[in-house]
Amino acid sequence: MKQGLETRLTFTYSPIEVNITEIPAEAIERIKNSPFVYLSSEPNSTSLEDVALAQYQLQQVLASQFNVQSSIAFTRPNNQTFSIGCENASQYVPVIVFEDANQTATIYQDNCLRLQAANPSAFIALRDRTVYGLLGILK
Repeated sequence: MKQGLETRLTFTYSPIEVNITEIPAEAIERIKNSPFVYLSSEPNSTSLEDVALAQYQLQQVLASQFNVQSSIAFTRPNNQTFSIGCENASQYVPVIVFEDANQTATIYQDNCLRLQAANPSAFIALRDRTVYGLLGILK
């Protein structure tokens, strides 16, 4: 984490509210110790605004607190950006994928963290949970 700079972070949910969702320590360490991370989502998500907000806010935290650069992409080709999915993840460039799902959960496999949300607000909760993990507030 960067030292000497004071940054105010804003959360929507408290650690207690998001602690029901676990994120493996290996995923947190891989993300915060990587020079670059892709933040990807489904182009046809029913929660595009919430996903975009969660991605943007996570992008700001990664850059300001951990000096981790990132780029936003879609999981499938789109006219406005390139496609990046879990198949593109590596130990040097992990991928965080925001996905619509039937239940809210996280899956970490092969350097890819899948943040699955059952509803639009769950994307913000998953973003908060990820940031709390990155900062060491939640394990």
